[in-house]
Amino acid sequence: MAKDLPPVPTSEQFEAFELGLDALQPPHVAASLAGISMKQLDMVVRMGRSGFEPYAEYTRAIDRVHASIAADVLTIIAEAARNGDTKAAQWLYEKKVAPAEAAWQKRMERLEQAEDEQSNVPDFSMPSEEDVEAAERRAMRK
Repeated sequence: MAKDLPPVPTSEQFEAFELGLDALQPPHVAASLAGISMKQLDMVVRMGRSGFEPYAEYTRAIDRVHASIAADVLTIIAEAARNGDTKAAQWLYEKKVAPAEAAWQKRMERLEQAEDEQSNVPDFSMPSEEDVEAAERRAMRK
C-alpha cells in the first residue's frame, strides 16, 4: 500500500515551488521547475484535501502561498485604483468587489432563512423561568 502513496516533495522542492509561485508562475510550471511532476502534485493535493498527513500539511502550505500571492497582487491593483487607474478600479470591482458582495448577500439570505426556520422550533436548550424558579424552590426545601 505504501508504494501507492505519492512521495511528499522535499523541503527544497517546496521552496523552489514557492519561488515559482511567488514569481507568478502557474502551479504546473512552478511544480515542474521544482522537479515535482504534475501527477505527483495532483496526488499530494488530493490526499491533502482528504486530510491525510503529511500531505494535508503540504496542501495547507500551498494554500498559504496562494493566499499571500493573491493578497499581494490585490494590494497592487487596489493601490493603482486608488491612484486613479480606472482600468484597475474596474477590474477590481468586477472581479472582486461585486462577486464578494453577491456571495455575502447570498450568505445573509441563507442565514436569515435558517433563522426563520429555527424560530418555528421550540428552544428546549434553556429552561423556562418557571422551571428555574421551581428548581430553586425545591433546592431551598432540601
